[in-house]
Amino acid sequence: MNWHSWQVPDMQVNTAPWSVYTLWQFAGDDEDRSIATVDRDGWQRLDNPTGQAS
Repeated sequence: MNWHSWQVPDMQVNTAPWSVYTLWQFAGDDEDRSIATVDRDGWQRLDNPTGQAS
């Protein structure tokens, strides 16, 4: 395992009660990583789930 890489670790992750993860933060050595598995539209829905103008 190379903790200094952006490659997602090959490990089993329990996402229950959800079927997949959207955002995942993991750490190793002295570094933290955050991965988002969404496209631009998905990110905008996370940012503004109701679609209401502010």
